[in-house]
Amino acid sequence: MYNMNNTFYVYNYLENKNLVISAAQIKEKYNFVNKRYFKLFNSEYNNDSAQIIFRDNGIIIKLNNVSAILSENDILLFSSYKHDEDEFIKHFKTKLNDINNEIPFSVWCFETILIYLSDYIDNYLEGCTVKFNRFSIDSFKSSQYIGILKFQHSLLVTKNSYQEIFESLEEINDEDEEFTHILFDDKSHKKELEKILNIYTNQLNEDVKNLERIIKEVNMFIDIANLKLADTRNKIAVKSIYINFTGIIITMGTYLNTLLGSNVKSGLEDTPYFMWWLLGINIIIMLISYFIFAATYKIKHCCKLA
Repeated sequence: MYNMNNTFYVYNYLENKNLVISAAQIKEKYNFVNKRYFKLFNSEYNNDSAQIIFRDNGIIIKLNNVSAILSENDILLFSSYKHDEDEFIKHFKTKLNDINNEIPFSVWCFETILIYLSDYIDNYLEGCTVKFNRFSIDSFKSSQYIGILKFQHSLLVTKNSYQEIFESLEEINDEDEEFTHILFDDKSHKKELEKILNIYTNQLNEDVKNLERIIKEVNMFIDIANLKLADTRNKIAVKSIYINFTGIIITMGTYLNTLLGSNVKSGLEDTPYFMWWLLGINIIIMLISYFIFAATYKIKHCCKLA
């Protein structure tokens, strides 16, 4: 059960001011808002969802970061921040002087929301192009890997969000004309609404396709980067093996020195040129060890390639 004492930071058009209002007060003013819809207005819940819900006396809108209750002559905008205006409310206020009186207020509000979402995705795509161009496969480093993955995740989230918006607008286009009485009484405005919906449905469809194209390019870039990083890791692994081989060979070569240097008299100490004989034997042991380990590694490496 939703807590009706929860409060929202909103902007009300008719009162032309920002308000802190409880869910119970919203329910009292807009009785067509069901309790389960209040989760849509909560910025911490499903912020990227897209829903347009038609009720008897108004429309509940949740399109990306735009949350609103729209009636024929009024709109209530929900801020995604708890104690401040979000970007859309600021954008909406700047457009109040440009209200088109030739179309119903509700249709103008609907178009303003779609204009904002279109401008937002256009700016986002432009920023993505600039950001993606900063990555170069020739100079790509493992330290940049997290950055490209975060970029990929941001693209996928935005693409899914705008795909839902596109599908929501398509559903409106497919609906019959019963819902239009919520936006206006005069059916002569129906063609204007259809025109607006067609324009922005097509535009959002193109935006989604552009997002998909960038996502494919990013996925290809990540695949190539993975191959490059894998090649680097293989080179490091090979060098590590050589270092281990060198350590083992030196250990084998110094085994006799360790044994004869244990303060145990063997009678060989007084042998002429003993140190030179010992050095020669050590070199021979190291060479034998080298060829054995090198041959073993080569056989295993060839088996893996096969």
